[in-house]
Amino acid sequence: VKTAIRESNSNTIGIMATVATVNSHIHKYVAMDIDHEVFVWEQPCPELASLIEQGHLHDHAVRKAAKEYLAPMLERDIDVVVLGCTHFPFVS
Repeated sequence: VKTAIRESNSNTIGIMATVATVNSHIHKYVAMDIDHEVFVWEQPCPELASLIEQGHLHDHAVRKAAKEYLAPMLERDIDVVVLGCTHFPFVS
């Protein structure tokens, strides 16, 4: 999160994470402790981790889900996204 804030030109970062992680707001709290003016868009990705666990690393299903979850962030001035789940870098 610290690196995302530092690298953001818009002071607006996105967090892609599981529903439970998003509901905990842990990344948002950490970001606000670092920079109280940063805007954090938390994007729950309910299907992405299970698709990755099922081995859908490079197929249509995982690309479709990723595009769906990225769409709201692309509509905003978000220039840095934190992959807030250990599974997500496998398809980044």
